[in-house]
Amino acid sequence: TPGEAYGEPDPDHTTQLERTVFPDDFEFEAGMSIPLSGPSGQPFISTLTEISDTTITVDLNHPMAGKTLNFEVELLGIAESNEIPSS
Repeated sequence: TPGEAYGEPDPDHTTQLERTVFPDDFEFEAGMSIPLSGPSGQPFISTLTEISDTTITVDLNHPMAGKTLNFEVELLGIAESNEIPSS
């Protein structure tokens, strides 16, 4: 569930960026993913939500926020804790 994964999306978790921080030929499209860096340099993905003449607005929620995640796994083998599995 979202509470066990990336949480529910926060509608206030957005920011505006000046278009001038992007290359002149950058083609903006609503819904596109834009890689950004956090204050400590950690990379994360934002989603472009609005475009104006001077700014863009991006959603900073994780792309999987609000989603229920399901995983399908295939068990290929079981190794003893002191064994290194072979490929």
